[in-house]
Amino acid sequence: MPAHPRIPNPEDGPLQAFAYDLRQLGEGRVSVAWIAGHEETTVSRAALYAALSGARLPKRDTVGTLLRWWAGSPADENPESEDQVYVEAAWAWVERLPRDHEGRRAAIHWRDRYLKLATDVEKAREFTPRAPRVAIAAPPEQDRVSDELKRLFSKTGLDGTCQPV
Repeated sequence: MPAHPRIPNPEDGPLQAFAYDLRQLGEGRVSVAWIAGHEETTVSRAALYAALSGARLPKRDTVGTLLRWWAGSPADENPESEDQVYVEAAWAWVERLPRDHEGRRAAIHWRDRYLKLATDVEKAREFTPRAPRVAIAAPPEQDRVSDELKRLFSKTGLDGTCQPV
């Protein structure tokens, strides 16, 4: 963990409670730095630490990576099993665990909890309309070039005023 980790207060809301519980799950297990440095990890170290801060909803891949090492067990995964095509990549490792594996049940619980949290966070987001367009004055040189092109078009008949023969 960083020198001064930001430990979320689970009382502050569902995001913070999720991050706090996720942090608790990782206590005494492999470190975030180790997970980030592992060759199979595709998530950045910063993203892994951010997921544990509770400041915002982490991405599925980030949560899936932490859970793979903390709830599951890559050593127990069956590399021979085919990844289910319909299973999201972030959770595919769960399907490679044996059916009776304790980590499989824990991972499914955490996955479902994450998906519910993501849905709730999405529903809570407020719609913010686009800002109105801002008129920016064109530089004088651009106006001069535009006027010259208009004159040239009218001389050559490319301005649409010419009738076909």
